[in-house]
Amino acid sequence: MTTDTTQNDAGASEVFNWFVHITDDAGIHHTFGPGDPIPAWARPLIGEHVITTGFVPEPDHTDSTGDLIAQARGYTAFADQDDDLGVVEPPTAPPTSGPGSNRAAWLTFAQQVGQPVTSGMSRQDIIDALVRNGHITD
Repeated sequence: MTTDTTQNDAGASEVFNWFVHITDDAGIHHTFGPGDPIPAWARPLIGEHVITTGFVPEPDHTDSTGDLIAQARGYTAFADQDDDLGVVEPPTAPPTSGPGSNRAAWLTFAQQVGQPVTSGMSRQDIIDALVRNGHITD
């Protein structure tokens, strides 16, 4: 089996833009990821939807798989963006006194953190349950 890679009509190297699993003629399974060069033997076995051109990663191009995937899909400066992709901040507990400290606020917070609340629970009962289950500290 040859290790030649493919190029498009313009001469740019073709690489995968998705993770793919391909079985070769000998029955051996191969896995490729975004940015991996496409071996010539595999080209007839894949569709255009898994191909992009021009990006062949080297170890010093990225420092994480997420950056590698983003670069393979044509995004730049992914690692330099400060945009909390996929990061969900935990909900903030309401105040225990003053504005915004009513039962409805505590009920909403309890629901956000997965604390069961029954209709008969008072505001203080909800707070006590949250403390007891480690969702807030006194």
